[in-house]
Amino acid sequence: MLSPADFIYNGDYNEDYVEFSTDLDSKDAFNAHYNNANLNVSGRYIGDSLSANSIAPKDFLASYQKYIPNLFSNTQIEHDLLLPGVRYMSEGIIVFERFPTHKVIDISKDFRDNINDETSSMEYYLPIPWQVYVATYNPEDMRLVSVKMFFTDTSLRSMDQNLYVPPIFNFYSNGTLCRPFFASMEDIEKYPKTHSGVIASAYDWIWNSGFNYDITENISQYIFSKKYQSMEPYIKSKSTLSAFNILKNNSLSYLPKLIDPAYVKNLYTVWQDVPLADISNVSWNSYTYSDFFYQEYDYLKDQAVDVYLQTNGLSLLDNDCDCDECYPDGYPDDQISIEDVYNDSQYGVILRDLVSNTDKPLYTAIRTSIEFAKNNRIIGNRKFNLNSMIGFRDFQASFFSEISEKEPF
Repeated sequence: MLSPADFIYNGDYNEDYVEFSTDLDSKDAFNAHYNNANLNVSGRYIGDSLSANSIAPKDFLASYQKYIPNLFSNTQIEHDLLLPGVRYMSEGIIVFERFPTHKVIDISKDFRDNINDETSSMEYYLPIPWQVYVATYNPEDMRLVSVKMFFTDTSLRSMDQNLYVPPIFNFYSNGTLCRPFFASMEDIEKYPKTHSGVIASAYDWIWNSGFNYDITENISQYIFSKKYQSMEPYIKSKSTLSAFNILKNNSLSYLPKLIDPAYVKNLYTVWQDVPLADISNVSWNSYTYSDFFYQEYDYLKDQAVDVYLQTNGLSLLDNDCDCDECYPDGYPDDQISIEDVYNDSQYGVILRDLVSNTDKPLYTAIRTSIEFAKNNRIIGNRKFNLNSMIGFRDFQASFFSEISEKEPF
């Protein structure tokens, strides 16, 4: 079996190696981080270098057609089609979006390595909200290397817009799809060696390579956080309502890596009944910095302690001893040991809430993809400057408001 990972030409790659800051809470901080670190990766929103004041209405389409394939001199494509839904491009990274739609989710009820002709499956027809795809590709051969997918409530408006992880099989909690395996080289080579081919392969990897039970944590976290209850107003059938009640009355008391199939059936039965027109009103979990939700607890445990202490008007014991000998009469009323904080169920609730609800925006997802590409020597050195980017919607509004005053279509 072949994996796209075979085309990451870096024998020194360590899957456990992660290098990024978790405190970049603004685009300015993000941009300063990259400038100071001299990471030098270029990128822009589509429309960035098109000036509304310099393009005549009759030349708009031709100028836009030329803009996309000539973003990078080493991947010029003279006769390629426009790329639908592309919102951001840089060397090795493409971000594109798709509007809400229904998708067939066909799940093989076993681990990938155990699947054979006798493996049973289950199929659901789910309404899917706006999707944002972050595709990492090798600019040398235009092969897709990795793809992330996120949910969002609207079309992208800015780099600050929050993204959410889909509760679907085979996705890590940071939005990355577990790399699929292919039976032949043709399955990898069939895509054009263009930006359009990268987009097509990214979409196919997710929706047309099948799902299995290898990674289910996003689904268990979704049930665990009770975000699925946002679907309750849309339930109409008795069978779906029954499935919803089973979830609500028996939600997970801990976070397993492998969720019981019964929970999946109940969740997806509920999900199927949400009208497509309303799917963007449903709540989803925030994505994570780490690969798995359980790893994210380590990132946020100190923040959860601070919230716990502030909520209860407490402070930690101000010395290293918390034993009975040091405190024969008990702890002061306004102090508590860190062990007692960790053991309090309220702290657990606070920590789980932070993991599920600490929103993270588009620029963070792009940043982690850039660092993945750099760590794997997929991309080179170009300047990455978020301050120079503008949204395509802003460009359109500016351009078309300008020309509407001058020349009718």
